[in-house]
Amino acid sequence: METESNNPVFALVSGMLPTPMAATNLHSIQDIRSSDTLLCGSAGSSRSSLALHFALHYISRTMLPALFVCRQEGLEQQVPLLPHFYHGEDPNLHLLHIKYINTPGDLQRISSCLHMHQGAYSAIVIEEINSLVRGEDRNTLIRMLAMLLEGVRAYR
Repeated sequence: METESNNPVFALVSGMLPTPMAATNLHSIQDIRSSDTLLCGSAGSSRSSLALHFALHYISRTMLPALFVCRQEGLEQQVPLLPHFYHGEDPNLHLLHIKYINTPGDLQRISSCLHMHQGAYSAIVIEEINSLVRGEDRNTLIRMLAMLLEGVRAYR
C-alpha cells in the first residue's frame, strides 16, 4: 500500500489544494518509480508547474542537477508556479539547468549529445514537446520521442 511518505506523486502535488474528488483520486494513483514518465495535459492544466515540481522533487531527493528543456517563449508566457515551500534563494533552484529549444532539430541535438554530459542528472524534463510539431505530423513526434528515449538510455 502506498503512503504519502514513499510515493513521489504526493510530493509533486504538495502545496496544491485539490478538490475533494481529486484528493480521493490521488490515493489511487500508482507509485511512480519508473525512470521514464510522460505527463500530458491540455492548456491551463498546470502541466508546466507539475513538470517543474517533478524536476525540483528529484533535485531535492538526490542533490543532483535536473535538466529542464523547454521553449523560451512558452516559459515566459506561462511561468510555472514554484512549490509553496520554495523561495527565490533556494539552493535547489541553482541545480535546475534550463535549455531552450525552438525546433525539433534543437531537441534532437540535445538528445543525441546527452551521453557526452559529464555530470549526472537526477531528472530530464521536456516541457511542451507537442508544441514543436506542427499540425498532424505525428511521424516527426514519434521520431523525436524515439531519439530522445535512445539518448536517455545511452546517458544512463
